[in-house]
Amino acid sequence: MKSFELHRIKDAAARRAAFDGCEPKIWWETGFIPTLVIADADIAAEAMRRADFIIPDHRALVDDIKRRYHRPFDYLSKTMDILPVFLEGERHAAVRKLLGQFLSAKLRELEPRLPDIVRAHLDRLPRTGDADLVSQLLVPFTREVFSELAERELTDQVMDMTLGRIFEATQTVSSLGRLDNWFERLFSFLDAGPPGDERFICQLCCLVFGVDNVLSTLAENMVAAFQQANDTIPARLPAYPVETMVSVTHRKAVAPAVIAGHPVQPSDLIRIHIEPFGYSADKTVNAALFGAGRHACVGKQISLSIWRHLSEQFNDRKIRGTITDYQSESTHTFNFVRTLKVSILP
Repeated sequence: MKSFELHRIKDAAARRAAFDGCEPKIWWETGFIPTLVIADADIAAEAMRRADFIIPDHRALVDDIKRRYHRPFDYLSKTMDILPVFLEGERHAAVRKLLGQFLSAKLRELEPRLPDIVRAHLDRLPRTGDADLVSQLLVPFTREVFSELAERELTDQVMDMTLGRIFEATQTVSSLGRLDNWFERLFSFLDAGPPGDERFICQLCCLVFGVDNVLSTLAENMVAAFQQANDTIPARLPAYPVETMVSVTHRKAVAPAVIAGHPVQPSDLIRIHIEPFGYSADKTVNAALFGAGRHACVGKQISLSIWRHLSEQFNDRKIRGTITDYQSESTHTFNFVRTLKVSILP
């Protein structure tokens, strides 16, 4: 089994068993680019924290395709000039600081209202019968929360954009063209100001980093909860999410390096699986589910607040049911949950 197939296993228990059972936990895969695969939480955390391991230069890939096919991709380029994951040095630190301050202020505003927002959306679920937890619960809930962060009502068009695809490790002319079109519409929707417009920068980051991730993280953990439930045992979300939308992150060495005894060259790719962080019984290890080092998730606190309020109220309702339809789209990097239909028992 190739490493990218691990996170495509549909059954949560089987997926976890596959990760727990794979040996060794770090290995080489050959292909177009030699890739060192890491499925061990401690080694993965080290790789993400190391200053000599950087995120691969997506901008160079985009620039190369722009030159080869004479496509400007103006809005995609503008977006990559803003998002901190594509930046290094002082610009990276400045955008992270700005976004952190924005999210802290928004969390202070949102936190007192989150219990009522969660309750209102859970109340819309039927007490018994069929329900699609994605379209009936998680999409409307995510839309309301991120409308608060964007300071305007998110449209269906914005909700349908899977903006997280900008972080995919592989891209085509077609996929980049689609992203460029999405970001052109998003700039207009957010009333983008001149370069350096701090409010726009923060709102853009929230939508790109947050909407898909929060929605699919909630959905993925609900899938696992209902896969473990039965006629007598209700679905129950854990106190801390076990998985997020992000299954994999990549790094490259800036110079010849060694990790866990494996020599790595700058031409090699390092493929880090995120799932082992959530599977660990150690809470300090779980925290790395949101990343580690200088590229750790700036929105971790607001994401965990959303998770805590929804999981507590969901668990209080002791919902029993079975999954009747589960559809997801897995890429080499992400897992997008599209449908989660359940038959809720009285």
